[in-house]
Parts: sequence; structure tokens; C-alpha cells
Amino acid sequence: MNSDKMLTGSLLQIAEVFKQLVRHQTEKPLSFREKKMLDRARTMLIGKSRRRAASWEIGIDRSADKGAQASPATGSPKLPE
Repeated sequence: MNSDKMLTGSLLQIAEVFKQLVRHQTEKPLSFREKKMLDRARTMLIGKSRRRAASWEIGIDRSADKGAQASPATGSPKLPE
């Protein structure tokens, strides 16, 4: 079941697997397969969150660039509202 969730690639599904394995780890030691899945889930979450943060920052940069374009009437830069 966890492997199916991991295969979806969905950030929420991967986070759910990660959370479940971390909880399971507090109750008893994880098997080798569970440890590998926990490590893979952690790596995927970090990678996906970094990509999302980078794309969010790019979106902010683009919107700031649009807001700083010169106004045709005055020739002065527009300030974001």
C-alpha cells in the first residue's frame, strides 16, 4: 500500500507515507525495506518542496518585474499595490 502511494508521486501521498513510517518507527524498529522507503520518502519530500519553493520564488520575481515596468503615461516605474 505504501509503495503504491509512493508511485503516485503526489506530495501529499508521499508525506502520508513518511508520517506513517515515522510513527511506526517510534513503536518498533523498522525493517530494512521500511527504512529504505522512509529514506526515499524523505528524499522525495525534500526534492519536491525545493522545486516548489524555487518555482514560487520565480513567480514572485516575474510578478515583481511586471510591477516595476515603466508606466506609458508618466515614464516612471509602477509600484506594486
